Amino acid sequence: MELKVINKAFAIDISQSKLTAAKGELVVEQDKSTVYVKEVKEFNYDNEGIEELIKFLGEYKEGIIEATGVYYFHLYERLTEKGYKVTVINPLHLTREED
Repeated sequence: MELKVINKAFAIDISQSKLTAAKGELVVEQDKSTVYVKEVKEFNYDNEGIEELIKFLGEYKEGIIEATGVYYFHLYERLTEKGYKVTVINPLHLTREED
């Protein structure tokens, strides 16, 4: 029997005036894992844009946001109030895997 697990998650890049959100799926099969980016969309970083972002995320209830200065605080608060599981990452602590 073949094992296949699909995890849905989002990633959000934050700047002073805009949010760039990506929805993706991690598919784990017997001997490999693959990440598929399903959709990417930009939003204004204001209350209306955050509401549009929440609609866009839909069933994607878990993800990461970038710790960008003070800009991420408000978005983190809004998403967690709506029941999203959000992990804040510092891009300076990430390492890049070389090909």
